[in-house]
Amino acid sequence: SLAGYSGDHNPPEYGDFEVHRHWMELGVSLPPKEWYQESEKEYAYKGVDYPPFCMYLHYLMGSVLKMVLPDAVVYMTSRGYENDTLKVFMRSTVVILDIGIYCSAVLCFITLFYKNL
Repeated sequence: SLAGYSGDHNPPEYGDFEVHRHWMELGVSLPPKEWYQESEKEYAYKGVDYPPFCMYLHYLMGSVLKMVLPDAVVYMTSRGYENDTLKVFMRSTVVILDIGIYCSAVLCFITLFYKNL
């Protein structure tokens, strides 16, 4: 879907869309030990305030994004980057992750349920 989102074309904050795009930028641009240090320096912009697992997930998604749309994750110069391809990519990652989590939960439930029968 190419519909709008919170912060759509609303500089300088841009909303949650920009937060997650920026975290992917940090993930692919900095070594893991600097993800939170760099965030402290620029916390007023979009500092990382989620646990490390989340940043590793952003690193993986950012690595794919860097192959698909490298301009979207250029360190310190891609702030506020918005286009339709990026919207589709980011919304696709949500759908893919949701399906993965759902399928894992169903598989766990079936395994546990039928194990006790």
